[in-house]
Amino acid sequence: MRQVSAVLLLCLSVALVGATPTPSPSPAPSPAPAAPIVIVYPFSVTGEIKGDTGVKAAQLFVQQMREGGGVTTIDGSATVKRSDYPADAKSNHAEYYLSGYMTALGDGVALVEQLVSVHNSTIVYANSAQIQSFNDAAAQAHAVHDAIIADQNRFSAALNDQQSAASATPTPLPGNEANIGGLFKHRGAKATPKPKATPASKPAKGIFVVRIAGDLTGSELAAGTRTLLASLDTYYNATMSGVAGNAAANANGICGTQRDNTVASGSVKTASVKSGFFHKTQYTFTLDVYTCFGAPLSQASGTADSLTGAIQTAVQSYATSHPNNA
Repeated sequence: MRQVSAVLLLCLSVALVGATPTPSPSPAPSPAPAAPIVIVYPFSVTGEIKGDTGVKAAQLFVQQMREGGGVTTIDGSATVKRSDYPADAKSNHAEYYLSGYMTALGDGVALVEQLVSVHNSTIVYANSAQIQSFNDAAAQAHAVHDAIIADQNRFSAALNDQQSAASATPTPLPGNEANIGGLFKHRGAKATPKPKATPASKPAKGIFVVRIAGDLTGSELAAGTRTLLASLDTYYNATMSGVAGNAAANANGICGTQRDNTVASGSVKTASVKSGFFHKTQYTFTLDVYTCFGAPLSQASGTADSLTGAIQTAVQSYATSHPNNA
């Protein structure tokens, strides 16, 4: 029988060296109290692909998504039938579940993945790609991770809008909470919205985000800039600047009359590092924050196996050192 995708299968094996062989929940919860849980089921395989490849690929997705931060990943059991995924994911208190299948395609493997919301059974993200290396597979995991973060951000925005509307209305309508509950399950949320616990308020000083730079493609830099915006908006009131180019030189024009704000941008560098018998790409992101006069305020950096992870690490470092964005 023709041996298919030997390099890919070996990559998946090497990538999982040192991983706990028995699937288990994440060792510690994410720092964010509302981190969504996603359960990743072994991918189905067809053709000449070895049966355990789907399990290894799913474990790789779990590792890469966990490193990206902001989500809690769980290995799904190989004994669960596809038709039982929704019920099993719900029993594991997951907000999402990921499934897919792999089939031989030329010298590589065609991978189809599908991310589903447990609470309303809608497909949040679906994609198909041809993978031939560790980096190809990791990139697909990062894309799923980013789709979850984006979906959570959309939900947060909708929730904030509803909370604002509820605050302006003396008597909340009884159907509002049920509508939001249909989208996501709020672990620990109280059924009655009476005196609402106000989340930690963001500092008065907002932050303008300028497109990042680095040795990546234009689309990758654009995606990285969106990640930077979302990450900063977790801690501050972040706004995308319409001005491109040097953040320090253009800070004055970017801020306009909002002189108390800051301006943030950054750069990314990649390096090929050895991973078992192969090499993988490692990302280092340097975050630069300036005052509206263009003076450097702070610099923070983060390194990870994904651009998202590197950016989130750098932003968290800045937020820890400058909780008031000053």
